[in-house]
Amino acid sequence: MVRGRYSGFYPYPFLNVNIIGLKQSIINILIILVLSLFLMGILILAGRTLKPKRQIH
Repeated sequence: MVRGRYSGFYPYPFLNVNIIGLKQSIINILIILVLSLFLMGILILAGRTLKPKRQIH
């Protein structure tokens, strides 16, 4: 966001403040954050659930 502000180039259209505005860019960032956290939670839960139990000999 900072680099785009000074260079005028935003590599992703969903972050382009010049076209969609600051409010929509922040909403898009928050949506990506929430979805990423949700996906990480699912992967952590799956990893704990599918982890093989160690057998003690």
